[in-house]
Amino acid sequence: MKRGYLYILLTNKKIIQKPKIIEERQMQKKQIVAVIGGACAGSEVAHQLTQKGIDVVVFEQNSLPYGKIEDGLPRWHGKLQDREIKKIDEKLSHSNVRFVPHCKLGEDVSVQQLLDLKFSAIILANGAWKDRPLRAEGLDKVTDLTFCYQNPFIYWFNHYHEKNYQGETYPVSEGAIVVGGGLASIDVAKVCQLESVKKKLEERGIEVDVIAMEHKGIPKYLANFDIKYEDLNIKPACIYYRRRDIDMPLAEMPKGCTPEKKEKVQNVRVKILANANKKYFFEVRPLHLPKEIHSTDGSVSGITFHKMNYDGEKLEKSGEEVHVETNLVISSIGSIPEPLSEIPMEWETYDISDTVTGAINKYEGVYGVGNAVTGKGNIMVSNRHAKNMGAFVASSLKSEEKENVAKSWEKETQEIADKMQEIYAYLSEKPGLDDEDCTKIADFVGDLNKKVDYDNYNSWKESILSQRN
Repeated sequence: MKRGYLYILLTNKKIIQKPKIIEERQMQKKQIVAVIGGACAGSEVAHQLTQKGIDVVVFEQNSLPYGKIEDGLPRWHGKLQDREIKKIDEKLSHSNVRFVPHCKLGEDVSVQQLLDLKFSAIILANGAWKDRPLRAEGLDKVTDLTFCYQNPFIYWFNHYHEKNYQGETYPVSEGAIVVGGGLASIDVAKVCQLESVKKKLEERGIEVDVIAMEHKGIPKYLANFDIKYEDLNIKPACIYYRRRDIDMPLAEMPKGCTPEKKEKVQNVRVKILANANKKYFFEVRPLHLPKEIHSTDGSVSGITFHKMNYDGEKLEKSGEEVHVETNLVISSIGSIPEPLSEIPMEWETYDISDTVTGAINKYEGVYGVGNAVTGKGNIMVSNRHAKNMGAFVASSLKSEEKENVAKSWEKETQEIADKMQEIYAYLSEKPGLDDEDCTKIADFVGDLNKKVDYDNYNSWKESILSQRN
């Protein structure tokens, strides 16, 4: 395997000292691309670029680059998480990728810094981590964790059992209310139910394996102890959704589908929901829109909903209101990209000038990929967009491959050829980096790595994981 120019510079004297310019394989152009975020989208972009012989620096805000694979999917998805983590590891441990952990855009590094360093391109793959704000009166009066959002709640569930966990502890109480309606909302409701059952069993002196309970379902797990769910007298968690149950996005509705196909998808949604109810005993209340959250001394005491009317086209308030008492409200209404002071926004996503490439307005050579552009905290959508984007940037930096990539993109959309020409021209005509440029980037990356005692990807991962167990 041919080593990239950045690899040679950074491994010279193991970055203990400033790297020296050394002889390297002849290249038509030396290119180094900065990728912000190392999870699904970021690792896929890095993979696409390294396959074209382009060096990549991945700036990751966390200690490990697994994003929503590790912290968004509940930990009972162990096999899926292991499989996806392995893919990320394989892509980021490539010799032409330099990983920079604990480096957050907007705090530890800025877009302007990266531009000044003359990175060949900057790709934002930092995902959709910010929970979409819940709009409800009285929310500002809640001062504790009895109101919370999905992302930090699932993060807590995934890590609270680790010996070095020092984060928030969420007070899961019976009768929790989950506002939302997607698969993530079901996961949140399941966590509430599993934790409530766990508490009841531990009160009886029974040691509980929450993951085994999720896999088996609550009824079968309780049967191991000759206990029925009804014996525990648990007030179930409940999902409140603004539309009908058949509208819950539990199965994707194809665009422009026939009425027959639409009915089939709706039936699948209802079946998914019924199966989950049967295994975990949470409840669902469709056609409810939050109006006001009530609190006492800073803690949630209840919530009032508008009762809604919806016929599949028009959603409107019925005029009726419903009050529900609860000590915990969790909002699970979607995730959006975190706003960055340097990056222009359009509504809830980054402001892009080209929906095909994800080119960011205001800057040249800066792109957004995956959930940072789609505005969805969805792993499959992120991966799909990242594969296309990575191939585009790689080939744009290598002008001789321009025509082949245009053909592959044409399969994705008929509009690509016209939209991409100016961007192709910009990137393919951009001069390569000289030795001084590469050394400045290597010095910058080396200093960041040195701050956290980072040496190489695999040893860093082992060190971080050993602290958790």
